[in-house]
Amino acid sequence: MPIEEAIEIAVQIALQITAGIESAHEAGIVHRDLKPANIKVDSDGVVKILDFGLAKSDEGLSTTGAEFDGPTIPQHSPTIAGAILGTAAYMSPEQARGRRVDKRTDIWSFGVLLYEMLVGSSPFQGETTTDSMGAVLHKDLILTRSRKKRPRVSANSSADGSGRRLQQCAESRQRLDS
Repeated sequence: MPIEEAIEIAVQIALQITAGIESAHEAGIVHRDLKPANIKVDSDGVVKILDFGLAKSDEGLSTTGAEFDGPTIPQHSPTIAGAILGTAAYMSPEQARGRRVDKRTDIWSFGVLLYEMLVGSSPFQGETTTDSMGAVLHKDLILTRSRKKRPRVSANSSADGSGRRLQQCAESRQRLDS
């Protein structure tokens, strides 16, 4: 398959992922564990976002299980207070630090997914979970599609990066669709 065709297929899948994330965010839900294993494409090319097991309402959201009384972290949960929830290579920097997260954490994870779809490897995969989290915290991720003049979609891994990150999933979709 020619590279331009593969990229166009990846962009079409990415557009559907952003639409699904947008729908969850509009319902006040943050997924918190977007990764390739939680994205499925059916035989008709329709994308499904799976496993909302770590999802939570975006009000008062933290990455630890200790503060929650909700259905995703039951009272009898084996989660240790202060434990970080999610998959290290796809976590936003604030999630990796155990700080409060909001929908921007899903936008970060989407950027990592998009990078992996276009490049073929994870930008933050380390030998260990700690290595992956270190990469998330200290390595910048920038995607640029200049051949078709697609605008840049970027996730910034600096300490205050969530303020510079796209604020709405719709922004990612609009940039991909232009």
